[in-house]
Amino acid sequence: MKKVFISLPITSRPEPTMEERIAEAKKEAWLMANVFRKEGYEPITPFDVTIDGMSETQCIGACITALLECDCVYFCKGWETSRGCRIEKYVSMEHNIEII
Repeated sequence: MKKVFISLPITSRPEPTMEERIAEAKKEAWLMANVFRKEGYEPITPFDVTIDGMSETQCIGACITALLECDCVYFCKGWETSRGCRIEKYVSMEHNIEII
């Protein structure tokens, strides 16, 4: 089964509080994960590889590590506004990870 990393903006989201940003991002991650499961992929989201209390840098590091273990990556709407997503895009391109 192919693994897909779902890259999505969290800190750059328009919701006013970080709690609301995370809630909306989790909702989007859950929806996209279900779409990919139906397509036969094993979805990995940032929420699968990070824990509360991690710094932004630690979260980005955990996401990059997970991304490098995936076969492909999907970038959710608004990824361009997120530093973490832009780093994930660069890493995926440098490591020839399929972008879907």
